[in-house]
Amino acid sequence: MGGAPNHQPIRKWVDDREARGCGVARLLTGEGAAVSVRRLRVGDYVIEGRAVLERKRVPDFLWSLFEGRLFTQASRLAGSPLRPFLILEGTTSEWTRRQVRREAIQGRCSCCLWCMESPCSGLKVRARRRD
Repeated sequence: MGGAPNHQPIRKWVDDREARGCGVARLLTGEGAAVSVRRLRVGDYVIEGRAVLERKRVPDFLWSLFEGRLFTQASRLAGSPLRPFLILEGTTSEWTRRQVRREAIQGRCSCCLWCMESPCSGLKVRARRRD
């Protein structure tokens, strides 16, 4: 009745290719989370077997877009039985340095949401300025 709550760590799986080049897996492990690194069929991260996340930095997002892989990846996320998420990381200067307009990014992200059949009603692209 009045016992301490049983706190189980949230289980996370990180794709081995993502774990090599990114400190996120290390950060998650440092916080005491249960993290397993292995090759994932879809996405970069799986959370509790309920959500799949694809993480893109600005250069990777643009490279995927120009090579035609972006919408294929979004479709694969949509085909997963898990809830799909696309994490887009970058600063305003990274986009402007590559002469990509904010509206173009929003359009591509909206298409990805449509491919993933996301229930989101809107999309905002926010970036931090480094001045």
